[in-house]
Amino acid sequence: WDWENLFPNLKFLDLEGIQMEQLAPIESHPNLQQVNLSSSTSENFTLRNCPKLCHVRVSNNWRKVDAPDLIVTIENCDKLSSIEITSGNCKKLKIRNCPQLREIIVSSGFELEFDIEQPVLEKLKLIQLRNCDLKECPEFIIHCIALESLDVSNNAIKLLPDFLGNLTQLKSLNARNNNLKWFPEQVFSLLLMETIDFYNNPDLKVRWQYPAIYKDGFKFLVHLKVLKLSWNESKKRRVRFMGIQHFM
Repeated sequence: WDWENLFPNLKFLDLEGIQMEQLAPIESHPNLQQVNLSSSTSENFTLRNCPKLCHVRVSNNWRKVDAPDLIVTIENCDKLSSIEITSGNCKKLKIRNCPQLREIIVSSGFELEFDIEQPVLEKLKLIQLRNCDLKECPEFIIHCIALESLDVSNNAIKLLPDFLGNLTQLKSLNARNNNLKWFPEQVFSLLLMETIDFYNNPDLKVRWQYPAIYKDGFKFLVHLKVLKLSWNESKKRRVRFMGIQHFM
């Protein structure tokens, strides 16, 4: 299809649930702002040179459980701000030259490979990787120096990476429903932190033999408003810091 000539005024394209053996690349469309796509029989989907595109969503096609692996490529979309993927058979996300991209939201992205150039990563504000069967945080996050919210809930992560402490703009960290073993001391370097959610990590332990580390560490988190450690081994322990008694 020649999208630009067929639909020159198109702003919203919704193809969820549509079976298409081959989906032609959408290139140089002047007005397209939003695309909803279901992972259908098409193996590749490309968006390129769409100056007004703001949001892309790729969802599961529940009617076709044997859909092939999908590769999504997005290039040269100056206003793209958000990408949402809720498709288990989307296996690769390739992003190039999308300077306004701020959010990547993924749910059920099993074995999803991220191929995102570093200048794009450095401007991301929110990353959500839920239900992705992750055993560890993806390495690309180390480059997300402007990141404010990281959600890796509902995975199988045992340890949060050391580079977490370098994400100095981080305000929200959600790692609930994982297999965390230790409370990560690197969060004490995140001075803007407002929310820490480690709910339902049954094996999570706090190194109580080093109480000064935690007492002094939490003192630095002056913006902390929410701390969730329920259903952890340490759930009945209490720590007093900054004159306030907190359940941990």
